[in-house]
Amino acid sequence: MIKILKLLFLFSLTTMALAHSTGGDSADEYSIPDTGSSMFHLPIQIGFDGNINFGYKMDMSHDMSGMDHSDMDHDMSGMDHSDMDHDMGGMDHSDMDHDMGGMDQGDMNQGDMNNDMGEMDHGDMNSSDDSSSDSHSSAHSGIHWHLMPMINLGLDKINRKIKIDDSSFKLIRAQKIEAGAGLMVMGHLMDLPWSTMITAGLMPYKGEYKYMERSLDNGDEDNTFLRTPSTINELQEWRIGDKLSFSTHGGVMAHGGITFGHILDISANYMFQGKWRIAMEKVSDSKLKVTFTNEEMKHYSSSIGNMGLSINSGKMDMEGKSETFTFDMSSQTGVSAYVSALSGDLTTAQEIDGLNSPVYRDSFSKSTMVAFQKMRSLQIPVLFMRNSSTSKMYSLSDSTDNFFGMQTETNMAMTVDSKTTSGILSKHKSRNEFFMAMAMKVNQNNKKHVNYASSWKRLFERDTVKKYQFEKELAYLSTKTGFDLAEVKVPSQENYGYFRSEFEVNFTQGATDKLMNLPEKITRLDLIQKSYDIINDSFKENKNKMKKLCKINIVKSCHKSFIKSSSTLIVEMWDSLKTMKSARDSKDWKKFSTAYNKFGSFMMDNQFVFKAILSNLSKADYRVSLKTIGEKQIESVLAL
Repeated sequence: MIKILKLLFLFSLTTMALAHSTGGDSADEYSIPDTGSSMFHLPIQIGFDGNINFGYKMDMSHDMSGMDHSDMDHDMSGMDHSDMDHDMGGMDHSDMDHDMGGMDQGDMNQGDMNNDMGEMDHGDMNSSDDSSSDSHSSAHSGIHWHLMPMINLGLDKINRKIKIDDSSFKLIRAQKIEAGAGLMVMGHLMDLPWSTMITAGLMPYKGEYKYMERSLDNGDEDNTFLRTPSTINELQEWRIGDKLSFSTHGGVMAHGGITFGHILDISANYMFQGKWRIAMEKVSDSKLKVTFTNEEMKHYSSSIGNMGLSINSGKMDMEGKSETFTFDMSSQTGVSAYVSALSGDLTTAQEIDGLNSPVYRDSFSKSTMVAFQKMRSLQIPVLFMRNSSTSKMYSLSDSTDNFFGMQTETNMAMTVDSKTTSGILSKHKSRNEFFMAMAMKVNQNNKKHVNYASSWKRLFERDTVKKYQFEKELAYLSTKTGFDLAEVKVPSQENYGYFRSEFEVNFTQGATDKLMNLPEKITRLDLIQKSYDIINDSFKENKNKMKKLCKINIVKSCHKSFIKSSSTLIVEMWDSLKTMKSARDSKDWKKFSTAYNKFGSFMMDNQFVFKAILSNLSKADYRVSLKTIGEKQIESVLAL
């Protein structure tokens, strides 16, 4: 059955993107990266000829969409605005919900409706009334039409612990639930082989999401969700830094396609969704910071595949608005404004906003985003799904930060390569790589300037991780970038429990300027030759390393493939650098960020090209860091 996955991961992996572009916080940094859903065909088939057939057919599919976790913590060193530390975490606006642990957009998967429609037992549909079928077929050119009711149900949850220090930990809990019901028209083409069918359907749906981060002492066993506080006394049950978020979403999915037996399905899909999200964090003994986000999303997609394997492509358009307030819960006025805001009425909070008021409007923003994604999925319905995807996105946001007196217009472009597993037999493994380029027009206290920078990041996350798996991840990073990670201290225990590592390379604004000036300082052929020299030296001096890099015994052939790849990539990168500089000079920041993202994506495809580029920068121009966190691992940061 074809699975048209929501661009959740993109959001999840774009958690960063949407979290930033709509002003959302990073509350759902470790939230649910996927959603389980199952499609049930009701035990009734209604023929257009007036006949009603009974019989139960249940077709279960499990859509565990990926992203939300990567929090994409982007410390854009060299940027004004506090070095542009952009936490882009699990496409919610951290859950994008910026469940980007929630990128929860489209928690209902169009593919569920799409292929769950196509998985009807065609024989059952037509064998119960032969005489009626014959007359109906004659009257309608050999097509048997049926109307099929559908129900879609989904449920997922996580429960994780993250070690803070020897005496305390952070408890992460999240859960999603969703439901939809609709009708499907199915036409069985009797004159064609393989039980060929055409399908069309429409399904409204609705879902909810809830996420919590709370601090507990070792020995505490309270796994319950925090209560939404409505008084100062209830807020005292929280600790400073505790977070709670919840959202509701709903929309409609439409589908049309053709199915050739159980062999092949081809379809086109459309989804429209709206979401309202509230995220809160206790910031002092009496104050609660709350972000309200409203989003609308449209998703167009097409797919081809069968029950176990599918290839999908889609486009998503999103618009969002976000406002953040700090409420003083020790004031009755603050409590009243807070209660009204929770019900969706922000008017009171907006009217009494002020520095010395019990309500302070920290920030507000609006954003738009367009994303394209290609995805491959392999699955055993409900039990296991493996997804790999490539996504490209561009977002534009306007935001105002009242506390810093700053207005920003942000252009951001990102490329994401994602590999995730999900399902009840899965350990919810996620390996995601992305390159992000950003340009910010800043107006602070009537002083205007533009900041720009970029970042490449690799995220590894799994419900349970063993020591050898982390060591394997470090070996991959060394192969990918060429950095020597021998100094990384690997935790001594064999089983890490829940574990996450984030490897990041940040390029400052100074580095970006040097990159754009490369075509004026050296020729393209000189840079290609430099990459050749690095390749030749590496294969000559580190033969054992190169064997591991090539993964095959034919090292000579591998050597030649890197030579060819390097020249091709540098040619593409050279054009991007020229476009970047031209766009910067003309102040076309959309074109600039898009070209920068293209340059970075090519640069990270080959460690020898990466090394050739870094050889033209000083160590002060970029920063390399590795961060690990988990159930048994105290958070650590390694700067290389």
